[in-house]
Amino acid sequence: MIFLAEVFEAEVNRTEGTKMKQKIKVLGGARTAMAEYVGTPGFGLFKDISAIELGALATKEALRRSEVDPAAVDHVVMGNVMQTSADALYGARHVALRADLPIETPALTVNRLCGSGLQSVVTGAQHILLDEAKVVVAGGMENMSQCPHVIRGAREGFHLGQGKLEDLLMASLLDPYCGLFMAQTAEKLATQHNISREEQDEFAITSISRARAAQENGVFNDEMFPVTVKRRREEIEVFRDDHIKPDTTHEKLSKLRPAFGKE
Repeated sequence: MIFLAEVFEAEVNRTEGTKMKQKIKVLGGARTAMAEYVGTPGFGLFKDISAIELGALATKEALRRSEVDPAAVDHVVMGNVMQTSADALYGARHVALRADLPIETPALTVNRLCGSGLQSVVTGAQHILLDEAKVVVAGGMENMSQCPHVIRGAREGFHLGQGKLEDLLMASLLDPYCGLFMAQTAEKLATQHNISREEQDEFAITSISRARAAQENGVFNDEMFPVTVKRRREEIEVFRDDHIKPDTTHEKLSKLRPAFGKE
């Protein structure tokens, strides 16, 4: 999971009567490390911290780095897809409150699936362009490890043996309109555009190699901040993206079976 908050400010220059020329600046930002989904031994470091709490931590850190007074923030926009905690129904509002922004500060949660965090940046900029705000906090927050299982229809009650437990995470990854998972859509497009398995593996190796080199050279360090989590009886600081697999090779990738569809 990655949690990012950025702070924007507007400069407004009035020219030619009522015309306005606006320049939007990114004053600063901060993110947590990216922690893998729970289930694999050693992973799931953020499984006990809600997306809202992580979003608030990132917002606090972004404001601190930007040297912006929380009272100066005119609006908070946060992207969030899976509402996995009790305070997530109005997630951006709770992020603002947990980040010590004034209770009067308006907030908005947006959902454009994987583009939700980017949409928050766009929406924040629009608030500034429309002269509805001068300083905006925008970011994205997600915690798939906390995505619940649900039993649909339970409110009406069941007869003996009825009631099916549904994994809401898997359900959310399936597009009910076309009946495909996103990965299945990717497989379909690869077939349509004649993208071979070897080409996909090559692209994957290139991506992993770049990420590994960036991590080893500390490229991501300045944008991240440590988050303290409890693991059994000890506290540890999470300050490293753990989804980058440095031992990945062409040979290992070529031996993997396709997760969706056939070779």
